[in-house]
Amino acid sequence: MAETEELEPQQYQKHYWEDDVPLKDVRESTLRKFVYLGALLFLGFVLAGSLIKFLDEVQLPFLFKSDKSEDIYRFPYPVYLTDKYVASGEQIKKGAKLVRITSPEIVTLIYNYYEAQQNLVNYNVIKSLSLAQQKELIAVKINQDRMRISQAHTELTLLESTWKSNLARLEFEKQDAENKLVKNKELYEKNTFLPRCL
Repeated sequence: MAETEELEPQQYQKHYWEDDVPLKDVRESTLRKFVYLGALLFLGFVLAGSLIKFLDEVQLPFLFKSDKSEDIYRFPYPVYLTDKYVASGEQIKKGAKLVRITSPEIVTLIYNYYEAQQNLVNYNVIKSLSLAQQKELIAVKINQDRMRISQAHTELTLLESTWKSNLARLEFEKQDAENKLVKNKELYEKNTFLPRCL
C-alpha cells in the first residue's frame, strides 16, 4: 500500500519547502501602481481646484475713526439692527443717519427718559405755582410770628414797668412790715400788750 493512497491530491502534490520558491519581480507592478496613484491624485487636485472657489474678499468687523477722539458706546444687552441708511463704500455726510438699532432694554430706557422729562416739565410749570402759594403762606406766617414777637416784647416791657412800679410799693410794704415786727418784738419783751380775751 502506497503512502499517498489515503491522502487527497492537494495534500501530497506540494511536498517542497516554501523557502525554495523563487520571488516574483514586483518592481514593474509597484511602479505602475505609483503612476496610477499619482495620476489619480493629480486629477483629484485639478477637479477640486475647478470646483472649490476661494474668496478674494474677506469681511472683517471695523470701526469708523476720525482725527478726534471717538466716543465708544457699549450696551450690556443684545442690540438688533432694524434699518441701514448707508451702503458699503458710500460717502457719508456729517450728522447723517447710519443705522437704526433697537432693543427691549433701550426702549425701556427711552421711555424712562421721556417720563422723567415730562415730570420735570410738570414740576417746573405746575409745582412752581404751588411753590409760589406755599411761599406766600410762609411769608404770611412769618409776618404773624413777627407780630407775636413784637406783642410779646410789648407785654414784657409792660410787665417790667409794672414790676418796677410795684417794686417801690412792695419795698415800702416790706419796710413797714419789718418796722411792725421790730415794734411788736419790743412790746412782747416789755409785756405791755393787752391780755387775751377768753
